[in-house]
Amino acid sequence: MDRLNKIADDNCEEGWGVLWKTSAADKEDKELKKEIKDLYSEYEKIKKTFEKEDKIKILSTGIITCYVRFDKKTKEDMDNLRREVKPTIKRHHDLKTDIFANIVDFSENLIKQKLSEEKINKSIEEFVESKSSRLGDVFLISEHKIN
Repeated sequence: MDRLNKIADDNCEEGWGVLWKTSAADKEDKELKKEIKDLYSEYEKIKKTFEKEDKIKILSTGIITCYVRFDKKTKEDMDNLRREVKPTIKRHHDLKTDIFANIVDFSENLIKQKLSEEKINKSIEEFVESKSSRLGDVFLISEHKIN
C-alpha cells in the first residue's frame, strides 16, 4: 500500500487523490502513472466542454468515476435528462445518494415492467417519509482517518 500511496502523492495535483482498487497492486508503476495522467487529460477535456455549455447534458460516457455533490435543482435536471434515456423515478439522483439506493433500483425495475409510475412514485414518497429523520432523532457520527 505504501507503494500505491507514493505513486498517488507523486502524480496527483494539489487537492486530488486516488482511490485504488485492489487490482492496482498487481500493476506496474509506469502503468499506474499513465492511468493518472490519462484521467487528468480526460478531466481537462470534459472541463473545457462543460465551461462552454449553458445547460446540463451528458459530456462523456465510460467507466470514469468522479464523486461530485449537486444541488437540488441540478439533481432534478439530471433526473429529467436521465428520463429521456430510461425509466426514472422522481428524485432518482437525490434518493440514489442516500440510504434508499436499493429501493430506487427496485422501483425503476417495476417501472420497466410497465407498472404505474404514478403509484410507484407515491409509494416511494410514503416510504421515504416514514424512514426519514425527524426532529429529536439521535445519530451516531463516526469519522475515520487514515494515518
